Amino acid sequence: MIKNDKQYSITKSKRDEFKASLESLSASENNDLLHEIMISSIKSQIDTFEKEIAEYEKLKIEKPKILSLSIENLPDSLIQARIVKGLSHSDLARMVGLKEQQIQRYESNGYASANFERILSVAKSMDVNFEDTKLIINQDPIAVEGYEPCFIKQATHKLQSRKSLLTV
Repeated sequence: MIKNDKQYSITKSKRDEFKASLESLSASENNDLLHEIMISSIKSQIDTFEKEIAEYEKLKIEKPKILSLSIENLPDSLIQARIVKGLSHSDLARMVGLKEQQIQRYESNGYASANFERILSVAKSMDVNFEDTKLIINQDPIAVEGYEPCFIKQATHKLQSRKSLLTV
């Protein structure tokens, strides 16, 4: 995820470097397996750069009013909110009453070092509100003949994390 204009500029530059490398490799007449793997890897990295650039540009240009999130994505959502609001790290730090480096540290480690009160303070400083928060209490897995309960629990968790199940 691109978190600021400097990273945005670097990512665009790296994407262009990878595109030049791809052109050079594609012009080569070498068609062995290693060559094809290198081309595939470079294309994959270019795609990743393109997605990150597009996401950052969308946040900066469209400035959405609502960001959908799960609690696991709360750190990324706070960073996205800062980008949408057009705030720098120093702007946010001043609003929260911290040093710029602390905001940079929070963002670099996904707010892992921030306590819940600090996270709420950051959100409140940006005038970000959380609505319709749900707490889902999972029940014991249903017994299925021929399968161990731990297998059913793991399979259910995998399906839920893939968002393959319908939610209420």
